Amino acid sequence: MFVSKTTLTPQQKSDLESRHKNTRDVRECDRIKAVLLSSEGWSTLPIAQALRKSEYTIHRDLDGYLQKEKLKPDNGGSESFLSDEPTEQLTEYLEHTDAHGSHELKIELHISHHTALI
Repeated sequence: MFVSKTTLTPQQKSDLESRHKNTRDVRECDRIKAVLLSSEGWSTLPIAQALRKSEYTIHRDLDGYLQKEKLKPDNGGSESFLSDEPTEQLTEYLEHTDAHGSHELKIELHISHHTALI
């Protein structure tokens, strides 16, 4: 896996710097820093040392950016076990109930032919 210096347009660099400033995801920030440092002529070893990552990780992150402009992690979470109706009921309930309310939440969940009551 070989990644040469990353070339960015002034607009891409500005967009990445703005995104870095506004994101809260530390992994995304590290990926942005790696791309920006690479565009400034840093090789992968000093980038890895500065970010306290492995050189392999830096190669992978730079390659992901160059191939797909990937900066966010791929951990999008798991698929929902709720069908549409209970999801809508739960969302409605949570939007209209304060966190300290004494309301009891009862929604039937249909999970793999089982019914649970929470």
